[in-house]
Amino acid sequence: LEVSLDTTAKGKRDTEAKLTVAETAQAELAGKTSAEATRRKATEAVQAKLKQTGTGSVAITGDAVHLHIPSLVLFKPNDDVLTDRGKAALTKVAAALKDLPEWQAWVQGHTDDQPVLVPKAPPAPPSPPVKKGAKPVPPPPAPVVRFPTNWELSAARALAVVHFFQDVAKLDPARLAALAFSQYAPASKKDKAANRRLEIVVARRPAA
Repeated sequence: LEVSLDTTAKGKRDTEAKLTVAETAQAELAGKTSAEATRRKATEAVQAKLKQTGTGSVAITGDAVHLHIPSLVLFKPNDDVLTDRGKAALTKVAAALKDLPEWQAWVQGHTDDQPVLVPKAPPAPPSPPVKKGAKPVPPPPAPVVRFPTNWELSAARALAVVHFFQDVAKLDPARLAALAFSQYAPASKKDKAANRRLEIVVARRPAA
């Protein structure tokens, strides 16, 4: 009888222990689910705020929000100087980012796979006869090539946006980063215009 009672007591303790483990796991899962829901809600709020700027398409990837701005909204072809239209668009984005101090903004430059248009050197004028003892006229200098490839163009454009945010909009530079992807992270396999873009990736800043 004593053995039977001991066995019953042990079984009860084992059952209670398993129940405690199950309850703990369930509580942890509920807490994790709640935290994920909170993060998702915060990310969706950022998405809504960026959509209100009307500057481009907005999508959520993981816990980050991607704002896609077509390059022609910001720059002339093969150039990294912001247009007036581009400055106006970025002013709206900067205003939204100022309301999100706990979020960082990484600016990504993207191009299509077309080579950058490199200016050709002008043809040399006909050389006049060189007098005896005189130095020959040197050929005209070759044009300065600012963007030899799409790497340089995408990097320069990303930096132009970052400098606007820092120098003009006065955003905290510790929240900013510039990245160049050239033609190697296309948004579309067929639509070249969709690939010529700036992406502003807004994600929560890591805890200090």
